[in-house]
Amino acid sequence: VSNLLLRWASAHLHGRDKRIYCLAQVEGLSFHLQRRAVAEMQDLLRCCDPKNPLLLVAGTQEGQHLIAQFAHCRANVAVLPLEVLRDLGDELCTKYSQGVRVHTSDHA
Repeated sequence: VSNLLLRWASAHLHGRDKRIYCLAQVEGLSFHLQRRAVAEMQDLLRCCDPKNPLLLVAGTQEGQHLIAQFAHCRANVAVLPLEVLRDLGDELCTKYSQGVRVHTSDHA
C-alpha cells in the first residue's frame, strides 16, 4: 500500500501524469493498515501535491476508517450491470494490460 501511495504522489514527476491509481477492496485492510495509509496519504497531500487521481474502492463504507477520513471526496455510484463490467474488463485487458487477463465465474 505504501509503495502504491508513493508512486501515486510522485507520478507526475516521472512521466506518469496521465495515469489513475487505484486501491481496491479497502475493506480487506486491517484497521491498523487503514490508519497508516490515511496518515501517509495526508502527509503526501501536504508535501508532494499529487496531480494524479487516486481511486479508493470499497465494497462497503460502514466501518472503513480509510473511507471515513476522505468522506468529503466520496462519490456514491450505482453498480454497473455484470455484462457492462465484463465488456469493460475485456476492453481494458485488450488495450492496456499487456496480455494479462481476468476471468470470472459464478462457480468455483
